[in-house]
Amino acid sequence: MEIHVARQPIFNRRKETFAYELFYRSKDERDSSEINQDSATATVMANSLLTIGMDRLAEGKKCFIKFTDTLIGYNLPTLLDSGNVVIELMRDAVKSLDLTEACKKLKEKGFMLALDDYYIYQSDFPEEALEYLDYVKVDFTKNSPLERDDIARKLLKKNVKLIAECVESNEDFLEGMDMGYDYFQGYFFNKPEVISHKDIPASKLNALHIISELNQMEPSFDVIEGIIKKDVSLSYKLLKLINSAAFHVNVQVMSVRQALVMLGFTEIRKFMYLILLYDICEDKPDELVRNTLVRAKFGDYISRKFTGKVDHGEIYLMELFSSIDAMLNRPMADILEELPLSERVKSALRGDKNIYQDIHQMISFYEKGQWQSYYEQLDKLKITDEGIAEYFLLSLDWTREIFQVWNNYSI
Repeated sequence: MEIHVARQPIFNRRKETFAYELFYRSKDERDSSEINQDSATATVMANSLLTIGMDRLAEGKKCFIKFTDTLIGYNLPTLLDSGNVVIELMRDAVKSLDLTEACKKLKEKGFMLALDDYYIYQSDFPEEALEYLDYVKVDFTKNSPLERDDIARKLLKKNVKLIAECVESNEDFLEGMDMGYDYFQGYFFNKPEVISHKDIPASKLNALHIISELNQMEPSFDVIEGIIKKDVSLSYKLLKLINSAAFHVNVQVMSVRQALVMLGFTEIRKFMYLILLYDICEDKPDELVRNTLVRAKFGDYISRKFTGKVDHGEIYLMELFSSIDAMLNRPMADILEELPLSERVKSALRGDKNIYQDIHQMISFYEKGQWQSYYEQLDKLKITDEGIAEYFLLSLDWTREIFQVWNNYSI
């Protein structure tokens, strides 16, 4: 059985990725309103996560996984590695279990515990269970600023870390910081901060010149090679990246010309945009770049399901620039005027309806674990989800390899 797994980052106060929450769903459960409610499905889910591997999903960071009272009753958490997993107790577990006893047993097995969706007037919550909890999550969309502050004042006196979840704006992040919250979950990092803006760095004009040449009807290898050879930094980055595991070449590439011939025009274009992306994001959370790269490669894979209908290179670029407004703190429409992208890509990034925008929506639903909306989008696009779960995992692998190259060589 194929299992879809998505992840959402949890940040510390420095906007560094502290952990990921995993969202999972089986293909066979697409029409069910509740998932994993019997032991067979629960075991399949556990085996699939074990088969995929926690390291592949979370890259050495903690994995938060939600568990219902049913799953806890089946002792599903005990199948997982207590060193990697944080057991997140859902609200129904509070109502249906002897929560204090359940927490005690899980702690005895070495698990860290989190309580999901705590609110200040939670009368059914046994306060004595707090001594077993490591984290408490507070939904910022369900609690007013006053309630968020009251919760922080109450729980920070205990030996428990507070996670603000559903944090969708930088304003909410700053408010949570002031209140003393320890960690933050949500897509605030993927939104522009309307406090300043920056332009595409002048030092990256060579990359833009190359992209412009690649968009010509008949691009010239000689022109592109000439530009790269005059830029020592660009030459260095090109050779380091093409010789990395991310590009799977069988021979060592020694010259710019050899790299260009092996990559081809489509891959060169991707590479140049990659360089732009990294330099633009110097002062942004790594997760913004990581999430964008995963989305771009994921789109590249998925686009191959649309034989003849879309250009997979354009889908890659669309996703690569889908967060450019957050990177530059500028309106998307203004930035698109400066980028040599096709009109189909620009239109989709502006939010206009076309097949590219529909693909972008599908990718967004998948990465957020919004499974019902994801399946509805599949139906709209008239494609199956065969292989898509593996595409996502391969995209994580590719992004990890790119990051290793960047970190190892300070590209």
